Amino acid sequence: MGEEIKERPILFKGEMVRAILEGRKTVTRRVMKDQPDDSGIYEMAMAPGSGSCFNKWAIKRDGKFKQIKCPYGSRGHRLWVRTNHYVYKKGTPNHQIWDEFTDDIRWVDGTYAPDGFPELDGWKYAPSIHMPRWASRITLEVVSVNVERLQDITEEDAVKEGIEKDLSMGGNGAFGWKDYLISGGGYFNPIISFKSLWNSINGPDAWDKNPWVWRVEFKVVGP
Repeated sequence: MGEEIKERPILFKGEMVRAILEGRKTVTRRVMKDQPDDSGIYEMAMAPGSGSCFNKWAIKRDGKFKQIKCPYGSRGHRLWVRTNHYVYKKGTPNHQIWDEFTDDIRWVDGTYAPDGFPELDGWKYAPSIHMPRWASRITLEVVSVNVERLQDITEEDAVKEGIEKDLSMGGNGAFGWKDYLISGGGYFNPIISFKSLWNSINGPDAWDKNPWVWRVEFKVVGP
């Protein structure tokens, strides 16, 4: 028997939350905490006797295998998205939250009202890490989990990462892809656009380090 379906929180930058809501982002890559060593041998393999449905993997390090699990679960598991939000703190218990990205107000009983941006009086900004489960408006189901080197990404997968089109670069239906480091910049190669996105989130040299990453594919299943 496989593991029971579990739910885990996950954080995304604001523009990636918008990409999910617009249906542009269906894949995310996250750096693996445990990396193979620099001996020149980089072997990643499914742990013997298990599969992705059991969420068990193994990395080879100094000639030995270490079994690890993906912190984002495996196929069928759920991820609930934490977003930046505002908490109402004036005259009532802290049971009201306004979601910055889905633009609605939600109460602890699960109901919500799309009232737009709330008046600032009584509302206090809170970063995504502090969003409780009941307030999340985006739930994802994991479709697949794999491991790969960051720079092995394909053009197709770069697009699935949610990069934006740059319509100013084209003409007659042609277009490019956004440069996330230079305002108004763009590329015709989606991988270079994703590289700029990765560095904007993880630091200027993050792409060049070419780490092993979890590749998590997902679909939106509800709030």
